[in-house]
Amino acid sequence: MNPTPASSAYNPFRHWIDEQAPNAAAACALYDATLLALKAIPDDADTISAAEPILRAFINGLDDLDGEEFLMDTIRREEAGDVFDDLARQVGIPSEISDEWFDEWRDF
Repeated sequence: MNPTPASSAYNPFRHWIDEQAPNAAAACALYDATLLALKAIPDDADTISAAEPILRAFINGLDDLDGEEFLMDTIRREEAGDVFDDLARQVGIPSEISDEWFDEWRDF
């Protein structure tokens, strides 16, 4: 039985649930919320300015998950970076900006 909710069927963190990683469901929910917030950015908005606080909240949420029970090891850090990059690209953030944000904002 797969505990992943139907809304997370295409969630890039869904395999963390399969690995029974603590806080995996929270990571999936964080991704879903971030994706919805990014999709809600109006077409006429300054995308970089509108997306920055949303993407920063995503990184802060991942930072909050990192701890004794849930270790953001090298593999998960790389996966989180790939997910962050994908989210940023979906709204047209250039990779040089998203790479800088990821490195600057994260504590994990």
